[in-house]
Amino acid sequence: MNEKLVKPSLAIVQSFLVILLTYLLSAVRETEIVSTTAIALYILHYFVFYISNYGQNFFKRGYLIELVQTLKYILFFALAISISNFFLEDRFSISRRGMIYFLTLHALLVYVLNLFIKWYWKRAYPNFKGSKKILLLTATSRVEKVLDRLIESDDVVGELVAVSVLDKPDFQHDYLKVVAEGEIVNFATHEVVDEVFIN
Repeated sequence: MNEKLVKPSLAIVQSFLVILLTYLLSAVRETEIVSTTAIALYILHYFVFYISNYGQNFFKRGYLIELVQTLKYILFFALAISISNFFLEDRFSISRRGMIYFLTLHALLVYVLNLFIKWYWKRAYPNFKGSKKILLLTATSRVEKVLDRLIESDDVVGELVAVSVLDKPDFQHDYLKVVAEGEIVNFATHEVVDEVFIN
């Protein structure tokens, strides 16, 4: 997916967590969160998101790298909250306990949200009507490498629906439809294949 579209979209989706958390934590008296604090945290989220480069390579990150990036983002957020709390004493109020509650819950929820977005984009999105159906044409020497790359890659938007191994007519696969060499044109036109990937 286009990196220029991912970053603002991700920042907007995550900003809803900031609003939700500030609303919920404002009910807890020890946090000292008021309405102006919620607005400041909302603005700080966007600032910290871009300063920490949190949206960089979003769909290419694994679980561990996602956790490290989330912790980096939270550290930048903690620093921004501390500085803002110092300079905007009258308009920005959050206690240390409130900051710990907010940052802990925010880190957990952002991490889970990011994993859900990645799962949705990889598993659910390709099954919608508007997604691309891909037919792979390849040779025996490259079939496993190409299949693994197309199935596991986050760069490919679409669903791999069939494979045709041109130099091995008896090729079998566990869950992909295998198309014989003579049936490629018929399959591509009748099964509504949007893209033919030749390797």
